[in-house]
Amino acid sequence: MIRSFSIFFLVLTLTALSCKPSLPSGVLSRGDMADILYDYHIAKMTLRDSEQNYDEYSVYEEIFKKYDVTREDFDSSLVYYVRHYRLLQEVYGDVEERLSKQAVAMGGTVQDLNSLGEDFEGDTTNIWNLENSMLFVPYVPYNVSQFEFKADSTFNAGDKFLLSFDTDFIVQAGRRDL
Repeated sequence: MIRSFSIFFLVLTLTALSCKPSLPSGVLSRGDMADILYDYHIAKMTLRDSEQNYDEYSVYEEIFKKYDVTREDFDSSLVYYVRHYRLLQEVYGDVEERLSKQAVAMGGTVQDLNSLGEDFEGDTTNIWNLENSMLFVPYVPYNVSQFEFKADSTFNAGDKFLLSFDTDFIVQAGRRDL
């Protein structure tokens, strides 16, 4: 009796450990989301820098067509990922890595401080020790982030601090103000 219970418990434990949480049906996989968002951001940059007037809607529809996805499928998947912030963060980590590799392949640098238009003399360091990405929604308390850096012996009079951030808006309706 005890032996059969032990075997049953072992099989149950192994089954539970082997099961990974999966995405609900109808939600695009992490890889598919990353591919579509990568193409979306490339198209967005191309449209922004183009001197010709392209129909943005048609360009984005071509991306959906390329991946055999409807706008509705993409939108509902995006809603799921926004509600599961860590998954969205992983997807955008993949996108950022691909965009960075492409920038380097084209002769750019990933973290070019001179492109910020400031002349930095002396040492530079990244003192940010919080999350590298944040998701804000228009509801309290998820619409604000506060932080503080305590001065220590590494900060000297005359030191300059540069706070730099990029914004990406994920909206379905409403305003896109920052």
